[in-house]
Amino acid sequence: MNKKLYYGIIAVLVIGVVVIFSMIGVKMYTSKKAPKAPQLVKATPTSLSQMTDKMELYNETKNSWVTIYEGPTYRIDFITNEGLGVIEKAMRTYLKGKPLPKGTYTKLRLTKLRKRGKSKTVSYGGKTYPVTSRVTFIKDGQTIPCVNISKAIEQGISLPPIFTTTRKKFGKMKEMRKKSVIAAPFFKHERKKDRVIVTFTFREPFTITNPEQDTAKLKIKFDFKNVLLIDMKNKICWPIGGTPKCYATLEE
Repeated sequence: MNKKLYYGIIAVLVIGVVVIFSMIGVKMYTSKKAPKAPQLVKATPTSLSQMTDKMELYNETKNSWVTIYEGPTYRIDFITNEGLGVIEKAMRTYLKGKPLPKGTYTKLRLTKLRKRGKSKTVSYGGKTYPVTSRVTFIKDGQTIPCVNISKAIEQGISLPPIFTTTRKKFGKMKEMRKKSVIAAPFFKHERKKDRVIVTFTFREPFTITNPEQDTAKLKIKFDFKNVLLIDMKNKICWPIGGTPKCYATLEE
């Protein structure tokens, strides 16, 4: 065989092999899957409870708070039946038929004495976050832990970048730690040395004109739809709702 032809064939084969391997290499490189982005979805808690020792309604006409419950710690579930009937039951027990004063009511205030205790934690993005036991979300029979933003802020733990909505709503960490009012999670907390105060503003005020009849008609309910942001891939949830809807009506 002609040497030139022989070396020509060898060169073509070598080039072909190089091209083939380079193509395989490119294919292998491009086929590598990039890390999946967190699968974030909004959701409504399965349960969301608040313990309280005192309940008050704000009478704007008289510029004063009217106590409707004060006594043993009372649990309010805002999710079951939208919390309908829970406030009213405590009010009837405490007032024992005593009617509300005349006037227009605009707010509901719940006060709970502070009890410090250890909370569970969850790891996410290389950090450890405290978990709230008040909020539960269950998906396919599995409980997904929800981060306690109030404690995270108190402990100076920065929020993950993916939760930008939460970051914008709650502001800078240093500023939040200096304030006694923390809008997280879900509603405004006013933190005193020995107690926590949660205040709701009714979407529409209600007016008591005939105390004996109107008091029995009072209905209060809550709307906490889509206040959670859940990372389904990493099984963790985060509150993003700072302003839940609270409704008060006088119904027959």
